Amino acid sequence: HDLWENGRLECFVQLTLWNDLAANTLAELDENPQNVWQPTFVEPYLRYFIVSHMKVTDRWPALNSFIEQQDGAHRDLLEQQFSPELALMSITRDDLDRARFYVLKSFQQFLSRWTSLHPLANAARHQALQPLQKVVEMEEFLSFVSDGRNFESLEPVRTLTSNLRARWPSPKLDSVLVWDNVVSNRSVLFSKLSERFELYT
Repeated sequence: HDLWENGRLECFVQLTLWNDLAANTLAELDENPQNVWQPTFVEPYLRYFIVSHMKVTDRWPALNSFIEQQDGAHRDLLEQQFSPELALMSITRDDLDRARFYVLKSFQQFLSRWTSLHPLANAARHQALQPLQKVVEMEEFLSFVSDGRNFESLEPVRTLTSNLRARWPSPKLDSVLVWDNVVSNRSVLFSKLSERFELYT
């Protein structure tokens, strides 16, 4: 039964049906996100809960509430496994200093994992590289918004978007999930850029 249930939830992931994944994950947790910390639920429901709520804007308040309630070992686990997601959530809340902390942590975790991979482990190295693009783009966003001169005209943002247009995942080597992650992250970043421009105009 557990194997079938986990397979069903993984199908939601592969189909990028994030709202369905969130609803079904909560149903497995008896509608209480804190139940995810039960030993039999942490894997795989913690990942399903974080990822699905991150993808659905209406679920951000619930995700923020869940994150803010965590401390100690639970907080450490979140930072260890979901630093890019925590960085993006911090950006949505305009907590840019915290976002920078999580972006730096994401880079450190990537380097730690990368150095442990065998040079000939091509599949593992490619998989390790896949989350890196969204982290790099969050770092670029944070650097961009830290300089108010970038909002004095449209030229800087045109340069930024031009650079992004030239940087996409591979249509042959990368999955739909990788594309979805890049596109959804950029959607959030451009939304926050739009808000910044409204403040400066």
